[in-house]
Amino acid sequence: MALDRWTLRSTLVALALLSLLPTAWEPSAWASASAAGAPVAPPRSPGLETRTPPLARLASALPTAEAWAWGANATGQLGDGTTSPHPVAARVAALGGAVAVAAGDGHSLALQPDGTVWSWGDNRSGQLGDGTTTNRATPVQVQGLSGVTAIAAGSAHSLALGADGKVWAWGDNSTG
Repeated sequence: MALDRWTLRSTLVALALLSLLPTAWEPSAWASASAAGAPVAPPRSPGLETRTPPLARLASALPTAEAWAWGANATGQLGDGTTSPHPVAARVAALGGAVAVAAGDGHSLALQPDGTVWSWGDNRSGQLGDGTTTNRATPVQVQGLSGVTAIAAGSAHSLALGADGKVWAWGDNSTG
């Protein structure tokens, strides 16, 4: 359990750091490097080193509104259609236009500009919100949600905030 908490914390810290980087990115170089769809190293800011623990994975929404992920992938949590780990960033399959991403212990979420939420990865507790407990290696739309303005992912549960102020939660509820 300690590793899971550490992984979640390191992911949140990395996402917070990534949110500070857009001004240091070179979009033209990044776009040309990723145009062929090949995995590329994530952009770096001068003087910033990113160290990823072996079992962690990170997700990032880039200025191009694409979702990219890297790291462990045993349950498809990278969303690239495989369960193979990636030491460098890979584009999340069939998902463009993400305005926010969130990562749980083994699943990920993306918020689209139209207010829909998409999820992928571990689904043992129904944290993907697709009405099943089947792991998904590519994004699936969370059922019954629209008008979402913010998302968050816990260990094995997911959360969404609606424009009307309603909070939606799904997945593991074993500890209330």
